Amino acid sequence: MQRHDPERPVPRRWPRRLLAVAAALGLGYLGTVFALSRLLDPTRLADWVQPRLAAAANRDVEIGTAHVRLVPFEVRLSEVVVSDPTGLAESLASVGTVALKVRLLPLLRREVRVDRIAVMDPVVNLRVGPDGQTNFGDMSPASEESRTGPPGPGDHQLTLELRDIRVEGGRLSYASARDSLEARVSEATAESSVRHEPGGRWLLAGRSQASVLLVRAGRTLLPDPTQAALSFDVETGDDFEQLSIREGTLSVEGIAFALGGSVGDLKEPVRRLALEATLRDLPIERVLPALPDSLQARLGGTASGTLSAELTVRGDLGPDVRPEVTGTTTLSGVRVSARDGVVVADALEGRVVLAGGGRVEPAVSGRVLGGAASVGGTVTLGRDGGLDLTVRADPDLAGVASVVVLPDGVTLSGRAKVDLRVGGTPGAADALSFTGTIDADAIRVTHPALGVPVIVRSGTVRLDGTRARFSAIPVAVGSDLLSVTGDLRDLSALAREGSTPYLTGSVEGDHLSLVALRATPPADTALTYGRVAFARVGGRSVRG
Repeated sequence: MQRHDPERPVPRRWPRRLLAVAAALGLGYLGTVFALSRLLDPTRLADWVQPRLAAAANRDVEIGTAHVRLVPFEVRLSEVVVSDPTGLAESLASVGTVALKVRLLPLLRREVRVDRIAVMDPVVNLRVGPDGQTNFGDMSPASEESRTGPPGPGDHQLTLELRDIRVEGGRLSYASARDSLEARVSEATAESSVRHEPGGRWLLAGRSQASVLLVRAGRTLLPDPTQAALSFDVETGDDFEQLSIREGTLSVEGIAFALGGSVGDLKEPVRRLALEATLRDLPIERVLPALPDSLQARLGGTASGTLSAELTVRGDLGPDVRPEVTGTTTLSGVRVSARDGVVVADALEGRVVLAGGGRVEPAVSGRVLGGAASVGGTVTLGRDGGLDLTVRADPDLAGVASVVVLPDGVTLSGRAKVDLRVGGTPGAADALSFTGTIDADAIRVTHPALGVPVIVRSGTVRLDGTRARFSAIPVAVGSDLLSVTGDLRDLSALAREGSTPYLTGSVEGDHLSLVALRATPPADTALTYGRVAFARVGGRSVRG
């Protein structure tokens, strides 16, 4: 019998045994995967999947290649293309790769059970033609049997027991020739968990995010680019006819809307929407990054106050039909300052109601440029839209330069009390009409081409449609006092490039110094060369 020597080290064999076990398990796994992969013919699987995708999209679908990947064990479908029979786009959609994670053990029973789908580099092209025809409005899934027939005796039995779905590198483009509207979504990612309840419900919860660009008639409607994110918890039945939002949040540039409601008739060309979006007490300073860059550059200051909104999207969505958006947006305690510190607006309170039919009803009051101001009335958007607004304001004109770019060297001060009714077409400045008055109070204007200021101490301009009249308005030009009467026709010419309004009128006064009007006095012709030379030699000044 050998005795153990306490000073002799004991050989440690367990690390090598552990490595051997791990290697054996790894080789066993690879061997099992390889053997089971022989039971899965990716070409036959692609042939089985292709008509079912076509039935779901109601479009012809082509799958370029299919192969089995061993680690991780999955089937990969590459170069998947969904056709566009309308010809409005080269293809309705294409996908770089669709990876289907397949369970191993069910393959022994010749069952293909997919519990995870990853979609890489999908591209979607949605188009609306000049006549309103779309390449996506009729995408109502046909019944599977009518399109594909029942499975054949040699087919695999494919079962989707999804646990999660992932999308990476998605892109979407939408272009409407009818509305001159373009939308582009890029860098889209999404992931969702999937759970099938015993009662037949499917529960999906996850989030997605993307970069969004929105352009109408060449004008960017959102900051470029706009970051948008969506989190969702939704449910649907086995028939996938209706989707209910149990909980959801839509975030655009950090502005988050709570979502709820439902989308019905998912398998019909026209879907039925009943959605609600709620925004509570959003700090107004968070709205500024969501404004167009041109308006941000013009203000460039600070803002405070809150904004709330309760909106409803209800109606049909499909070819030639759009749901209606109604609801109310509320402003509370809003204060906006320009970059130079001038308070542009203060104590703004009110609401803007979306009344349906493209009708917007603003009712906002507060202080603008140091004077009381209010806006009320209606604006109807759309092809046959119009506006009817009442505008009242008493601004301090010294702050106008903070929000309007004045010509170089021009300064403006004084007050102008405005009481106008404005009518016309939204977005068409040259088609507006004005009825009411503008009362001047100590308005002072300077211009670098004038040697003296022009001051209107008081006076009233009456507007009627596109015409402005004023009578015997006292105007001080330097030390000279004039009385000005005029009739300005076609105010809309001020908004048309290259157009000039037609003005008739008269100016009366005892005296008007044309010399004082000149910013640079005329040369002194009596100053001879001899005088200049004498002053130069004698070190003297000539006439100061």
